Amino acid sequence: MDKPLVGDVSGLRSSAHGRRDRYRLLMRRAVRARHPDSSPRPRRVAQHPTATTFEPLISELPEPLWSAAEIQIRCFGRFEVSRQGVTVQHWRRRSAERLLKFLLVNGRRAHRDVLLDVLWPDVPSKSSIPGLRVTLHALRRAVAMVAPEQAPPELVRAEGDTYVLNTHGLWIDSDAFDEHYSAGLRCERLRQPEAAVREYTAAEALYRDDFLVEDLYEDWTVLPREELKDKYLLVLTKLSQFSMAAMDLDGCIRRSHALLAKEPCREDAYQRLMQCYARLGQRGSAMRWYQICERTLQQELDVAPSEETRRIYREISTASA
Repeated sequence: MDKPLVGDVSGLRSSAHGRRDRYRLLMRRAVRARHPDSSPRPRRVAQHPTATTFEPLISELPEPLWSAAEIQIRCFGRFEVSRQGVTVQHWRRRSAERLLKFLLVNGRRAHRDVLLDVLWPDVPSKSSIPGLRVTLHALRRAVAMVAPEQAPPELVRAEGDTYVLNTHGLWIDSDAFDEHYSAGLRCERLRQPEAAVREYTAAEALYRDDFLVEDLYEDWTVLPREELKDKYLLVLTKLSQFSMAAMDLDGCIRRSHALLAKEPCREDAYQRLMQCYARLGQRGSAMRWYQICERTLQQELDVAPSEETRRIYREISTASA
């Protein structure tokens, strides 16, 4: 009953990643690659009279505050389910993993007929009902096997014809991301920039890659993926702006690179890169970023850089001369 639902999507994947690959190639040619690591790096930054008091919070990327929940689910990047720190490696049936993902996306609950249509769209409902029972058993076994000495939690329970994800003792990275994102916005409204930076930095650390990136071509993942990606881009934008204000140039550069890796036509990111490299005394790199911006906008949108971008370029070019 557990029919694989995969097809030949290599051409689609190539098209989807082409733009990002072009950006990365241009970036490697433009400047020496910068690879941030987990330890703080010394920064070549002079004291600046306008630097704000939250500057140390931006330069140090904290470790995410993992919950003490028994089960942790990570949806950003490669899908992972862990129990007591041990990751599930063998799902026994592909439909078990797929069932769990769908419940995570679909408001934590779904009617039996909806699940049958998602898991086995080409099989009549009456024929696929036994497969759903087998799938639920496989899900329980997969979670139980990573800690066989203890009774497994009932991750999915039935309420009549509706199947519900049991969120008790469950930590989900996308939920934690949303909480930090919302808290950051709230702190900004309350004019608490230090707290906002802490919340946005925590959200940034959770976003390993796009939501359920292994399921790009599933219709039911598109809207939540794009919504979370939009929030992540806003987090990067705000953190790069905070970094610039605090004269944390490395932090601003790193966030601007990450922003362009997702959205290669973001002029504000190019502007900040040009300004950061100019302030570091690397005017050649700053001018090359303008050239990358100009070429990318022409290729992707058939437009020229804005007047603000050209103004920054002229100022850097004049200073260089």
